[in-house]
Amino acid sequence: MKKKIRVAFFDIDGTLASHKVESSNFLDRVPVSARRALSALRENGIQPVIVTGREPSVIRSFVADLEMDTYIAANGLSLTHGGVEVWRQLLAPEVVAALLRELRDVRDVAVVLESTAGNVLCWNESPYAVDFDVSIEGALGRACEYSVYQLAIIGDGLKGRVRTMQEGLKARVVAPRVLDILPDAVSKASAIERMLDLLGLDRSQAIAFGDEENDLEMFGAVDYTVAMGNAIDALKQTATYVTDNVDEDGIYNACRYFGLI
Repeated sequence: MKKKIRVAFFDIDGTLASHKVESSNFLDRVPVSARRALSALRENGIQPVIVTGREPSVIRSFVADLEMDTYIAANGLSLTHGGVEVWRQLLAPEVVAALLRELRDVRDVAVVLESTAGNVLCWNESPYAVDFDVSIEGALGRACEYSVYQLAIIGDGLKGRVRTMQEGLKARVVAPRVLDILPDAVSKASAIERMLDLLGLDRSQAIAFGDEENDLEMFGAVDYTVAMGNAIDALKQTATYVTDNVDEDGIYNACRYFGLI
């Protein structure tokens, strides 16, 4: 297996980074064993690539700390290779405005624009929205000033409670209290296919690690898949292998199981 696999795709939240560790710094939430696994993969000629729902500016320092320069962000709406963003897709300003009008009827949530300038807070009725770069509360007309990848809705019980009527868009749960709204035609899977083309590889040379609903599509883009022990049941049912929880050396143990390290 080690000779065959050349790239390993990793989700962040709940996969590389623990939900149990209270820190706004991603690196503090990555188990030591997972960092050891990433280093060992590189030593064995396997390139680790981040695939996350978070927008690029949020994860740049994180991937740099992990010595990575190739990653997929914003659920596949941004691809960075060799430290350069090589592909992106943005929402039209009129679509963003229409979404904000729809979402005003949803109570007890925070709404964030994930943009090229970082996270832009539109309004906050949730105790969970603490990480944002700019606030335009009370001045939503400024939303058109930003180049937006997707919208993030933060709160409790989002699945089934938050939806959009805008054509060509979808709502996807990406973390226990986070739901993203993004173009229907873009996903972690479509981004992985683009990334494999850039790397000159095919799906038989790739493995993916995930834990959440937005990783289901990603699992369909590679031949080998690993669901974390803390993953949702639907992901475990489709995975090649179910490893331990992220906090119980799940990444390291899976890499050992497949003979990658």
